[in-house]
Amino acid sequence: MKLIITLTLAILCISIPARAQDANVKPKLTPPYRLMYGYKDLAGFRPQPFWSDTKECARLWDEVFERFNIITGKTTDAAVVKRLREHGIVFAFSVSNNRNATHKTTEDFVREWSRPLEDTLGGQLPGGFDGISIDELHGDTDGSADSEITIKAVREVRRRFPQKAILAWAPMVVVLAGSPDKNGLRYAKGKMCDNQLRMVAECCDLLMIECYHRESSTHLDWFAEAAKNLNTRAPGLLDKSVFGLCVSQREDLNMDDKPEMDFAQHVEKQFKLLKTEPLVKQTPGVAIYAFYRAKPEMIRAINLLAEKYYPAAHP
Repeated sequence: MKLIITLTLAILCISIPARAQDANVKPKLTPPYRLMYGYKDLAGFRPQPFWSDTKECARLWDEVFERFNIITGKTTDAAVVKRLREHGIVFAFSVSNNRNATHKTTEDFVREWSRPLEDTLGGQLPGGFDGISIDELHGDTDGSADSEITIKAVREVRRRFPQKAILAWAPMVVVLAGSPDKNGLRYAKGKMCDNQLRMVAECCDLLMIECYHRESSTHLDWFAEAAKNLNTRAPGLLDKSVFGLCVSQREDLNMDDKPEMDFAQHVEKQFKLLKTEPLVKQTPGVAIYAFYRAKPEMIRAINLLAEKYYPAAHP
């Protein structure tokens, strides 16, 4: 299967304008940012209920690679990362920010987050991975122990790896924290996360705002309020933030929960808002969560929407 993926990537990359990256130089994230969450090695990967097989999954990834310039996920296949790297597509290795028995301290997270940045996959990936994608920041109040652990860990990783990309996901409870408007009062409930937002502004290359909407529960006013709050609390951060749209259709997280509605139209409404709403349209791209949770036809629809609303800037 790895041979199939490598060959398909090789064929694909013939048609992509080459913008080779030096592994020792910080990867260039080029707007408009088009980020797809969820790469996993196909060898041994069980297809989702609505996919026919791993070959179909491979074809879908080929289509994504034609249109997206940032991929987040996990892989042990250096060929995948090198092919993308050679053509200006950044692969950011997904890392967790969840507290557990082995991840309690700043040092624990620094160690975990540093690993892919140093991992050459047995010498097959010079320089290690291009960057990390942290999933996710938490609504930890300013001054709390958990907030300080996250802030110090990100700062230390940035200090150690100035040449690497650091991306972070943030739910609405973080992005709306401190907002005096209705959604901030409802979801953040008066807490402040300014220290985390300032850390992201100083240390991270891109913030992905988790703005997820079910067909049965859509809150499009989140976009404007989140943008306003970010612009107020961490000036400059909006310019390197993108809204993450959820396209999950699996039973465990089904955003496509009204059969009488067209889910692609539901998502396109959000794309349109990203390009037209004052302040919101200042965000330079879009993020999609998540490849492996969406049906094949939805991935194809997302590819077309990304191409329509965020066409690649060719040199």
